[in-house]
Amino acid sequence: MRILVYFVLVFFYSFQISSSEIKIINLHSGNIQDNEITLKADDDISDIIKETNAIESDGEFIAEDISEDTINDSSETINEDDQEEINTDENPEILTSEENQISSLSSDDVITVDSFWETSNKEDLDFLFNNIKINNSKTLSDLLVDNLQQTLAAPSFYEQKDFDYLRIKTLIKLGQKQKALSFLKNISTYNDYKNYYDFLNLDYLFTTNDISEACDFNESMQNSNVEKNNLVLKINIFCNFARNQVEKADFLNSLLIDLNDNDEYFQQIYLSLKNNSTDLISLSDDSFFENDQLALYSAMLRLGNLPLNQKLLEFDPTNLSLPIILSPSTDISLRLKAAHKAYEIGIIDAESLSALYRSVDFSNDQLNNSKQSITDLNGNKELIMALLFQKSNIQLLPITRLDSLTEFWNYSKKIGFEKMSYDVSKDLIKNINPSEELAEYSLDIARANIHNNDFDIAEKWILFAENYLIDDQNFDNNNLKSVKLLYNLKTSISNQDFIKVIIENKLFEIKNDHVFQDEILNTIIQVIIEEKNISIQLEENKKLFDNRSMPSSFLIEKIKNSAEKNNISELILSSHISINDKKWQEIHPYHLKILIKSIMKTDLDNVFKELIIEILEESKII
Repeated sequence: MRILVYFVLVFFYSFQISSSEIKIINLHSGNIQDNEITLKADDDISDIIKETNAIESDGEFIAEDISEDTINDSSETINEDDQEEINTDENPEILTSEENQISSLSSDDVITVDSFWETSNKEDLDFLFNNIKINNSKTLSDLLVDNLQQTLAAPSFYEQKDFDYLRIKTLIKLGQKQKALSFLKNISTYNDYKNYYDFLNLDYLFTTNDISEACDFNESMQNSNVEKNNLVLKINIFCNFARNQVEKADFLNSLLIDLNDNDEYFQQIYLSLKNNSTDLISLSDDSFFENDQLALYSAMLRLGNLPLNQKLLEFDPTNLSLPIILSPSTDISLRLKAAHKAYEIGIIDAESLSALYRSVDFSNDQLNNSKQSITDLNGNKELIMALLFQKSNIQLLPITRLDSLTEFWNYSKKIGFEKMSYDVSKDLIKNINPSEELAEYSLDIARANIHNNDFDIAEKWILFAENYLIDDQNFDNNNLKSVKLLYNLKTSISNQDFIKVIIENKLFEIKNDHVFQDEILNTIIQVIIEEKNISIQLEENKKLFDNRSMPSSFLIEKIKNSAEKNNISELILSSHISINDKKWQEIHPYHLKILIKSIMKTDLDNVFKELIIEILEESKII
C-alpha cells in the first residue's frame, strides 16, 4: 500500500514540476582579494570566519555568509530565458581579447579561441580526456584548468553541447568543481545536459548550506533520471524536516525504507536530527555511502551541528573546509586538516591558520618534551604541526625561538608543508637580526624569508652567513649555494636572467647526496644549452638501464608534435597526463627533457620559470 501511495505522490509532484518555471542558479561573483580570512591571536575563530562573504576567485566560488546557525536563502535565481547566451557565430563581439588567451601566457603571444584544439584529432582527444587524472604538478594543472575554462568555442569536430559537457566533467575530475560551476553559468547548452547540470547546482546549494534555496530548486527540477529517485526522495525527506513538517518527512522516510534503500548513514543522520543528538556518526568500512549524496549529507549534518567527516572535505574542500574548521563537534585533527587545505587553496591566510594552531589544547609537559609528544601523537601530522608551532610561539628568547622553529621547519619539510610553515611563522622571525649567537640559523632564516618574498631581509642573512661562517670548518657550503640559487632564481625578472642564473649555478658544481638531484639539474641545463645554443660541456651521466617508466610512444609523440605545431591546448593536456601521479624525481630524464624542451618551443615559454622552480623545489635542489 505504501508503495502505491509513493507512486501516486511521485505522479502528483511530476505534474506540479512540469508546470513550474525552471530556475537557473546565478552563482555569486566578487574579488579574489576578499577571499582571505585573517584571525588574530585573541579573536574567536568562528565569529571572524562567519563574517566571510561569497566571492568568485577566477571562477571559484566560496559560500556566502557561512553560518552554522542560520539558513541562507538569499541566493538569486534567474529565468532560463534571461540566462546569458554565448554563441560565437551570432555574437562574435563577445570574444574579447582577455577571453581569447590563456591567463598564464605572455601578453605578446595571444592565442585566439578559434585556434584552441582545432588542429587536434577528436578520437585522440576523447582518449586523452577519458584517461585524465589529478597530478602532482600545480603548474601543469593550473595551465590545463585555465585552458578548459577560457576556451569558449568548440572545435569543428565537436558539437558545442558535447564539448561543454566534456570540459565540465573534466574540471570535476581534476577536483575543480567550483570552477566547473563557474564555467557552467556561461554556457548556452545547459538544457542539453540539464539533468546532470541541475544536480551540480543542487549540490552547490547544499554544500553552501543554502537549504531553503536548495529545497526550492529541487522542487523546480524536472527529474527524469530513474537512478536518482531515491536521492530525490531523501532530499524531500530532509526538506520537509527542515521546514518543520516532521510527520510528512517521517511518512516519506517510511516509503524510502519500503524501497529497500540500504543507506544506513542517511538513517543515522535523520534519527540524530529528530532526537537532537550531536553524537559522532561513525563510518565503518562496509558503510553504504553514496558520493552523489555527500552534498545532502553535509547540509543535514550542519543543520544538526553534528560532527563532519573526512569524506566531506575530500568531496568539496572549497565550500566545506570552513564549516569543518568552525565545527566544535568535529575532531580537531580533521579541523586542522581542513585548515591546511583551506590555506592551500587560498581561503584562509597564514594568520588564520596560526590562530587555529594556538587554539589546540596542549599541556606544558607536551610542549616542553616535544620529542616524546611527537611519538605519542603517532604520526598525526596535523597535531604535530600545531604542537611544534605552539612550542615556537611560547619561546621568549631569539635563540630558543629559532631552535624551536628549526624543529618546526624540518618536520614540515618531511611532510610537504615547508612553504606553509615558513608563512605561518613569518611574524616570529621578522624582528630577529643577525648576531653571532644566531649564526647557525642564518641560512634557515634566509630560506624562510625567500619563500615569504621578503628578499631584502633574506639577502641580509645570506651576506651574514657568507661573511661570518665561511671560515667555519663545520659550515655547509652546499647549503649556502642552494639558498643563493633559490634567492637568485626567485628574484630574476626575465627568462634570460633566470636562465643565466641556472647556467652560472653549474659553475658552483653543487654535489648532492642523491644522484637524481644532480641528474635533474643536468637535464634542465642540457635542454637550456641545446635550445639557447650555449657552449657548455656537461659531464654525461653514463647508465645502461633506468628503472623509471616512460610514457607510451603515443603520448611522447603527442607532446612533441603539439609543440612543433604550437597546439597549446593539446600540449598542456598531453603533458598533464604524462605526469599522472608521479613526482618530478620519479620522472624519466628523457621524459623530463621532452617536456621542458616542448614548453620552451611554444608560446608557453613564459611558464618555463615557474615549472623549473617547481621541479627544483620538489626535488630538494633548492
